[in-house]
Amino acid sequence: MNLKQLESFVLIIESRSFSQAAQKLYLTQPTISSHISLLEKELNSQLLIRTTKDVYPTGDGKKLYTYAKQILRLQKSILEEFHVNGEEDNLLIIGASSIPEQYILPEILPKYIRKNKTEFKIEPGDSGKVIDKIINKEVELGLVGTKTENSYLIFEPFYKDKLVLITPISKKYLKMKEDGFHIKDLLKEPIIMREEGSGTRKEIKEFLKSQKLGISDLNIIAILNSTEAIKRSVQNKMGISIMSNLAVQDFAKDNKVLVFDFEEGNMYRNLYIVRNKDMYMPKCALKFIKFMKDFFEKESSNVEYELAHNGN
Repeated sequence: MNLKQLESFVLIIESRSFSQAAQKLYLTQPTISSHISLLEKELNSQLLIRTTKDVYPTGDGKKLYTYAKQILRLQKSILEEFHVNGEEDNLLIIGASSIPEQYILPEILPKYIRKNKTEFKIEPGDSGKVIDKIINKEVELGLVGTKTENSYLIFEPFYKDKLVLITPISKKYLKMKEDGFHIKDLLKEPIIMREEGSGTRKEIKEFLKSQKLGISDLNIIAILNSTEAIKRSVQNKMGISIMSNLAVQDFAKDNKVLVFDFEEGNMYRNLYIVRNKDMYMPKCALKFIKFMKDFFEKESSNVEYELAHNGN
């Protein structure tokens, strides 16, 4: 096999089309088809399933895709390190969990791009999925809401994220706003929870544990993996939820939900930049990490205000 064959294979999977892959590589479609046939012959395995409307990988194809992405990234890193053609690869692939993807990157990236020539590709997923992508070297950087114990990974905290309780606006919760919301009150309420793998869910577990409670003590009526879906469900009186203060600012300002701190104390979690220490970091990645750190070195309340007010 060779790099051109692997590049063809990767582009076919990502574009789900032989013809689009051929256009991107300035090759003919028969040449692309030949690349795949040679790969399948050499590996003695079917790699792609083709229908009249779609192309998708087999189980072996998914395995090869992971390896091929690593090989092609390594090739780019070698060319950049040795300044081949005098050019730097300015494509930065970032995995991002929901809060960084929806509420931090949209404010940070315009500031960064104004002064730096970098093309970004954002791959969303919950914290667990993003961490898996870092482990498998599918993305250069990850922005996540939790950390795991793994000797191959480096986690650097960059932002302290406050978690708050949100409820519908009703007489009951307006009264509780006056009296204060206690942890024991959670046990009586219908809860909308994030999915397993979410950094928010993990931090809620830890907070409950500190109060000698567990997730199983809650009346969980729904598990959703979309921050916006949870906010709208709370607004429509489906239940209450715990989520990032950054994520609820718009609904709170428009009087769509009520926001509570717990009487027992505030709940915080770190957001992390995560990378694989065995993966070469291109210059554009190191530059972006430094920018993120410098930006969030400001007083955290000022940064939160700026993010919550669309960077103005």
